[in-house]
Amino acid sequence: MITIKATLHIGNYFFQPGGCEFPVVGRQQVDFYKLFDRVVVITLFDREDRWFDFMRRLPSDWPFRPPLRFMARDGRKMTIPVWWTAGEGAWGCYQSHTAILEDCINDGIESVLILEDDALFLPNFVADWNAFFNQLPSDWQYLYLGGQHIELESGLPQAVSEWVYRPFNVNRAHAYAVKGRPMIKRILNHLHDTKNWKADHHFDHHLGELHKKMNTGLYAPKQWLIGQTGGMSNINLKSQPPRKFRGAVEVLNPQVDMQFIAVLGPYCCGANLVAGALHHLGVSMGIAHHTSGTAEPHAAYECSSLTRLCKRLFQEPWLLEQLPFDKRVLLLRIWASDRCEEIRDKRQIVGGNHAMLSLLGRELEVAWNQPKFILVDHQPEAVLDTLATRRWGWPLEACIQVTRVLQEECDRFRNTTQCSTLTIPYASLKSDSESVVTQICEFLEYTPSPQSILNAKQFLDQE
Repeated sequence: MITIKATLHIGNYFFQPGGCEFPVVGRQQVDFYKLFDRVVVITLFDREDRWFDFMRRLPSDWPFRPPLRFMARDGRKMTIPVWWTAGEGAWGCYQSHTAILEDCINDGIESVLILEDDALFLPNFVADWNAFFNQLPSDWQYLYLGGQHIELESGLPQAVSEWVYRPFNVNRAHAYAVKGRPMIKRILNHLHDTKNWKADHHFDHHLGELHKKMNTGLYAPKQWLIGQTGGMSNINLKSQPPRKFRGAVEVLNPQVDMQFIAVLGPYCCGANLVAGALHHLGVSMGIAHHTSGTAEPHAAYECSSLTRLCKRLFQEPWLLEQLPFDKRVLLLRIWASDRCEEIRDKRQIVGGNHAMLSLLGRELEVAWNQPKFILVDHQPEAVLDTLATRRWGWPLEACIQVTRVLQEECDRFRNTTQCSTLTIPYASLKSDSESVVTQICEFLEYTPSPQSILNAKQFLDQE
């Protein structure tokens, strides 16, 4: 073993071993030692504790060069341009990653492994790295060893081999590698193209826009090799638990192990009232919000991620089918699996509400493991009158057709499904809140607290 005790200063980088020892590399390890010309860890100057914690977490059989410490740019001390909307911490993160890549160009570095100081090396890191690397295509230029697959409704990870996947969009920037000056320059050009940054996008969000344009060269392992430790985030200043995000295999094989309930009905039929009552009874409806008088069709007790998914499955305003049945099932199951992970050990029932779910009864039966369904009965003429006054910029003809199709699909599903269903007349929602709440609780076989029951009744009475 080699022990490095001195602090080495190389340009913007420091090597502070923190008592760590690095193995004398043997023949098999030499290639990995030389694979990355530079290994960098980003940490703030005043957070030396995080640097030493990182070094203690480093695997004893670490196969790459010893990491160099990069003193992160502190967004709290910097001048932030008016076009930036994501906050001081995110600005410092963006500047830090950009500076490292620019240093690579200036210093003649051809390959770099970039880590943030919250990187958590998962069990069997070196063995899994070997398995992943041995199957990497020769054209690799950009690797993610840790991250989060996002925008799954728009694109899924694609298998290249058992261990290697081509991701669609990876979020997070705690563990990635870049090889080749052309790729480094391409990333920098993308990062410096400030006109195309979306509002509130962080560094990793903007990199994701580049991922979506890459048809080759970008790869990720079947399961992440590096997660994130818990603690106070320097970016959003919030305490975070340790996080290991789902790898490609888990994304494509989602598990749903909670009871789900779906609320069905056309736009403006009263389904949002049922969803609001469920929310007050303790059913997790996602990011619940209720906004009166809004011009947005999804401004109700709907999970925003479910709304995005529905709009991916069917194109508004005519609700044209965009994806085949099997793909719809998979995406709905992925969404449900994510919701299970979000609320695990908090609530036992999960709900989903969106008018387009009325078109997805058969898919939901499969994707959500025989969920329960609440259907709202409302006079089509009354629904159309309400929808026609809101419209959301839709042609009147689209409003008429959508109302008819959604109601027909609800009726057809009610008459053919083998799942448990409850039909609630709209009139009851407005006139008999006590009966409605009692029916829902009995249907769910669920006993909420007296206060929750009272809250649900008051919600219906006030709407």
